[in-house]
Amino acid sequence: MGKCRTRHRQPAVGPSAYAFRDLGSSDFEIRPDFLWTINDHTFEFTVDARKTHQTPDSYGMIYFHGTPIASVPFDSKYSTPWAYANENYIRSTASDKWYVNNFLTVNNRFAFTYRTLNLERNGDSSSTAVNAADKGECVPVSAA
Repeated sequence: MGKCRTRHRQPAVGPSAYAFRDLGSSDFEIRPDFLWTINDHTFEFTVDARKTHQTPDSYGMIYFHGTPIASVPFDSKYSTPWAYANENYIRSTASDKWYVNNFLTVNNRFAFTYRTLNLERNGDSSSTAVNAADKGECVPVSAA
């Protein structure tokens, strides 16, 4: 029987935070990797699994009649309370690297990816309207 060797690693991370404008987010990742070498073959199995939860927020500054709105506090939220962006991502890979000789290596690989993305958010700030108090009407504004 030839030489046999195994190696593995399993990094994982799971931060959670309330970031800019106190918007919640969480992220969980695990990426195990298993490597097994026997004779002239190297077998590897990897998984990349992620689960993220974010709170989307409109981007850009709100402008009204060509100038930024100055009276809005720095920590104002432009997202609706029910806004969310959730993603699940799993990619598994199995491979076999066969060293036939010094001039030929045969690689066989199988990969499978599964991804879901669910989100609900506001439009960006190009569709935001400002109540023009002097005329009693809502006026669309633009983002910069």
